[in-house]
Amino acid sequence: MIFLVLAIANSLKIVEIPKSGSPPSRLLGSAAIYDSIMNRIITYGGIDYRNNIHVSSVFTFHMNLLTWDEIKPQSSFLPDGREQSNMCLKPDRKLLIFFGVTASGISSDVYSFNLETGIWKTEELIGDAVSGRESPGFACFTYFDIEYTSFFGGLTLNGLDNNLYIINIQSLEVRKMPRVGDLPPKIIASSLVYWNGTLTLYGNPDFTNQTGIDLWSFSLENEIWTTLNIQGQKPIGRIYHIAYVYMNYMYIMFGVIIGETNSFRDAWKLDLLELKWTQVAYNLGETRNQCGVLGINSSLYIVYGRDEFTIFNSILEIDLDHEPLETKFLTYNWDSPIKRINHCSFRVNTFMYIFGGMSEVGVYLNDMWKYDLVNNFWSSVSMKGTVPSPRASFSCVQPNGETMILFGGKDSTNVYGDIYAYRADESSWMLFESSTIGPEPRYDMCMTHYSFKVYIIGGQDSQNAFGDVWYYDYIKSKFISIAKNTEISIIKHKCWASKENDAVIINVVGGSSFEDYPNFNWYQVKIVQDTYEASIKLNSKYLGNSDIALAVAEEHFYVIFGSSWDKIISSYITKVNLISGEVTVLSFPEDTGLYGHSVCHWKDTFFIFGGGISRSAFKIQNSANNNLLKIENSESLTEIECGLGTILPNCTPCQSGKYYQDNSCISCPKGKFSESIASIGEEHCIPCPAGKFSDKEGSSYCLDCSYQKFCPLGSIKQKLPFLSLQKSEIHPENYKRKTNYVTSNILQIMMIALLGCAIITIIVLLISKIWDKIKSMDLFVKKHKTELGIPIVYKKTSLGGLFTVFFIILSIASLASSILTYSTDNITEIKSLMPSITLDQEIKSSYFYVETIFYTYGGACTVNSTCHPSIKFDSQDLSFTKKIQTCTKIEEDTCKIVLVFYDFNIESSLSYITLQLEEKNSYAGYFTINITSPSSIPESFSSVFIPVEPPSYEYVFKGINPTLVYFKLIPSLFTSQSSRWKESDTGYHLQIDKDATIGSISTQKMINMQLYLYVQIILSKSESGLNTQRIINNSLFVFISGLLGSIFGLMGSISSFMILTEILADNYFKNFNRKVLLRRILGNSKLLKSELGDYKISYKNLKVSPLMNTE
Repeated sequence: MIFLVLAIANSLKIVEIPKSGSPPSRLLGSAAIYDSIMNRIITYGGIDYRNNIHVSSVFTFHMNLLTWDEIKPQSSFLPDGREQSNMCLKPDRKLLIFFGVTASGISSDVYSFNLETGIWKTEELIGDAVSGRESPGFACFTYFDIEYTSFFGGLTLNGLDNNLYIINIQSLEVRKMPRVGDLPPKIIASSLVYWNGTLTLYGNPDFTNQTGIDLWSFSLENEIWTTLNIQGQKPIGRIYHIAYVYMNYMYIMFGVIIGETNSFRDAWKLDLLELKWTQVAYNLGETRNQCGVLGINSSLYIVYGRDEFTIFNSILEIDLDHEPLETKFLTYNWDSPIKRINHCSFRVNTFMYIFGGMSEVGVYLNDMWKYDLVNNFWSSVSMKGTVPSPRASFSCVQPNGETMILFGGKDSTNVYGDIYAYRADESSWMLFESSTIGPEPRYDMCMTHYSFKVYIIGGQDSQNAFGDVWYYDYIKSKFISIAKNTEISIIKHKCWASKENDAVIINVVGGSSFEDYPNFNWYQVKIVQDTYEASIKLNSKYLGNSDIALAVAEEHFYVIFGSSWDKIISSYITKVNLISGEVTVLSFPEDTGLYGHSVCHWKDTFFIFGGGISRSAFKIQNSANNNLLKIENSESLTEIECGLGTILPNCTPCQSGKYYQDNSCISCPKGKFSESIASIGEEHCIPCPAGKFSDKEGSSYCLDCSYQKFCPLGSIKQKLPFLSLQKSEIHPENYKRKTNYVTSNILQIMMIALLGCAIITIIVLLISKIWDKIKSMDLFVKKHKTELGIPIVYKKTSLGGLFTVFFIILSIASLASSILTYSTDNITEIKSLMPSITLDQEIKSSYFYVETIFYTYGGACTVNSTCHPSIKFDSQDLSFTKKIQTCTKIEEDTCKIVLVFYDFNIESSLSYITLQLEEKNSYAGYFTINITSPSSIPESFSSVFIPVEPPSYEYVFKGINPTLVYFKLIPSLFTSQSSRWKESDTGYHLQIDKDATIGSISTQKMINMQLYLYVQIILSKSESGLNTQRIINNSLFVFISGLLGSIFGLMGSISSFMILTEILADNYFKNFNRKVLLRRILGNSKLLKSELGDYKISYKNLKVSPLMNTE
């Protein structure tokens, strides 16, 4: 394959942000002077406000280029950092630094700094003794072609002073000037300027200034002090002000009064010829004190300093030719991280973050800053949690969303092998643990990520380079070794991951051997199931740099700058096509290149921060900078393609509510939202917090849940509130005999039978024909009444026929009742618990039904109406002949998973069913489990329902630790003597064993740091078994025998009742006939008496009484 190598000039634009370059930190009490030969401002010392330290750095600002720079010292000796020092520039290009305040207090030291050689030197003053002082009046001037500097007053270790000292800056001879004339009082923070052979002193001599005198003049010719008591309008007395002589005027401005809270913002000028004050500005808008001041012709420049509220690192310019005076900024305030090398950068939303590294003085760092890519400013990031110790040369990678993972690194004494995660949305660090042994501590390795794993390749310790390959699974919290030794034993390289079928491809570029031999290869490490295969994709001399920065886009990767042989710094970018391997070289001017820097690819622009520098293409060892470079396409060529998170045609960032994937912006699903811009991956879409919901795709915010509505974490819609879910159990009921039913029905049958008998009796008695004919039905011929002494004659009677009907009706009723009793109330059920081992059959259940419903489920659940391939189950110590698994998406956020086992048997005392929901977005707000099994008792089942909820609805179930749900299974054996049921059957009775053990849960913020959803159903087999027996009370033989006996008994009873009835009837009719006969005889007797007279009649059982004559 032929690869085209192109050298492109002027195809990219490179600018520095800000254009002036990164200024020094905000400083107080720095000295400043103008270097006319180089046309630059030079500042020295001050207090670094951010770090609260005294510095001794020499910074420059070039007036032609309007850029900041620093003069690096080349001597082993460095003076202590200091503020409030005074500085002059000698003709021999040396700075003289006088006195100042160090961290130890007021200093009397004098130093020189050679601007050409960068060497510091301690200088000795001669002549009169002068002690160090704070905030004296100070002026550098030329008098009769001799360079001098002068001091008046200030604060010494002995208190305030009012002596004037003049020092020849060439010979460093000190003269304490005579105290003659109108000697000024002791004073601090006054101003001293030179004009026309005189030194003019201005300042407030005391805190009350009762004299009103604040201006004095010292004649260098006469060496006499004179008070300048100027009448008329004049400024309010002040200290810590600015004074400068231009033309024949002395300008003063700003300043403070001790005890007042505000600083002055006015400006005045004193006509030194006429000794008259004029106010030239009432309000300059700005004020400064504790600043560096210098003048260049008519312009006054104020460097650093402060006002009442703010510390500055800007340069303020005032044009004295323009009245009223106005201020303007030559450079603006600009905060940036301190200079560093071998740090890390990553992008979240529209911010470029940097962390750690090593400063130019060898101090290891663990601070974090972020740069706003839209509004263009740096800000410091306050961190919490377990912040990594200061380190450099570590690796970092951004696996998803708001998260960055860091591994390894070193400091001055340690090499690290720990691994941390940082979440930008919470600004919080956490230390990852590992359940396995990880790689040896190392630095200068590369790290990349794919599918919840971070891969680590190569690196070094202080003795050798490593050629191993590892990954850390941050879901399972463990390191896995893939290879101990590979041919890729390199350091200071970069890598990224890609996917090829089922393999993960780790691409490695740049770097060198331990001996600094360049790596010119583009390696690819193919990883399949923890095995690897290494190959070379491309070899090019333009890939042979170490300490590079790497940017990977959809179609190309970019190797940005770097060093070769640890000596030469490359000022070009190597652009490589990911498919064809075509190489394009984008060149820049010499010494543009860096090493140990970092890059952020935003839109079609590279933002490059920090790193070491070169001179004439050679590496400056232990150098570092804090410049932010912006490299972008020129108007004519497009060499930098759109970065990930932005799309064509204009590299437009994916807006909030969407995320970048495969060159397009995809809307966040319902129930989730994203506030971020240019998000890469769905991980940026996070569930709506509890109390909110999102019913639309592509939401950048969530809606508040209405009053009296319920919205757990990740809600798609509002739900009606419900009472707390309750556990429940359903068990087979005890067998209920139908005794009451049978009794009731028998009573009804008998009532009907008796009613029938009564109706037939009435009919028979009323209709004589029926009465006569019914005798033919008489079955009781031999049961009729007989009398002693009277021959027995069998005959059929009507009464016998009637009782025969009664017998038939009651026999039918009795038969029906007996059959009813036999068929419906002939079973008795006996239950007993016994040791399950004594059950004489193998206990199986014809089916075992497990239904799990996951509410507020984040995954897809189904694909083409079947379970998602990532939804699986595992079982242990279960036996079954067939299993059916179904998944159903209920509404939009509920997933129902049903497992049905046939011929189910639990083989040990503890068995397990584990649901493995391994979709990328598998999580649930809560879930329920319903298990059902035949209980062995016919037409009965046992069922248990258990709801499982997180501690609060601000959590969801997600993570690798399963939630454990406990059930108890009681083996059940059923036997029956009746053919209505199986002779025997088996099954299980179910019970709730104990409360569920909550597994991994996640908050909204940490949801993308966890993966999968596991539920383990624990089935505990009881040691006791349930034996259920259904016994027939009466067999068929007994039933028939009893039935026959009851019928014959009924016949005997009815015959007895018939005989009784006949006797009663006979007696009744005999008595009735006697009475009839007696009435007839009486009637006949009356007739005879009336006709024949009295007569006697003898009759055996009849007594005749005398008739009463009533007539």
